[in-house]
Amino acid sequence: MYSFVARQPILDAKMRTYAYELLFRQGLSNAFPNISSEKATITLLEEQFLSQPIESLVGDKISFVNFPYSLIIAGIIDSLPAQKVVIEILEDATPNDTLLKSVMDLKERHYTIALDDFTMDPAWDRFLPHIDIIKFDWRLSSHQEIQDYLTSHAGQMDHIKCLAEKIETKEEFEKAMAWVEKYCKPQEGHDYNEDRPLFPGTPMTTFNGKGKGKNRKEKDEDWEFTVKTM
Repeated sequence: MYSFVARQPILDAKMRTYAYELLFRQGLSNAFPNISSEKATITLLEEQFLSQPIESLVGDKISFVNFPYSLIIAGIIDSLPAQKVVIEILEDATPNDTLLKSVMDLKERHYTIALDDFTMDPAWDRFLPHIDIIKFDWRLSSHQEIQDYLTSHAGQMDHIKCLAEKIETKEEFEKAMAWVEKYCKPQEGHDYNEDRPLFPGTPMTTFNGKGKGKNRKEKDEDWEFTVKTM
């Protein structure tokens, strides 16, 4: 059986593949087909997670998958391995009590949650304690808007990883990294890294695997934006 999927790499600060975002496709055309987001996600899950080992597509990397509001509150995510997938809440989801309860339930089951194409709407503020990753659209939002948001929500963002989207060229990558160097890294004496795993079962983010804490350079690298190529 043949299936089609777009596998977009998510890179770390050294341009190494950190994870993949999986996007549904119906054929060789690299474009989203004219179907609902619910149908796209369900078909992707059936073809890539339930019909074959996901490792055959992404190896040992994590998969980011888009989930519309209706599928998150329907509870279908339970069939996915929490250590292998990031649940992306689409930008058009309604941040209401029902969604918040579903997100809290997913966190209790150790899923990693991301906000996709984050609009910085204050209605999402109460979700932040349960969010692991925020994806900022590098072209839709100005750098000043992102900077202002990170500054105004500093106390709520300590545990959250930031990911920059819509970076297509090496020049854009370098500009993004320069911006992160200037505005996003913690200052000496103020360490925002927490002793917690980003994904269940992975090593602590502030430890280097050798039984000792990371040095300043290693901690700074943890705070560099991850970027997603087009």
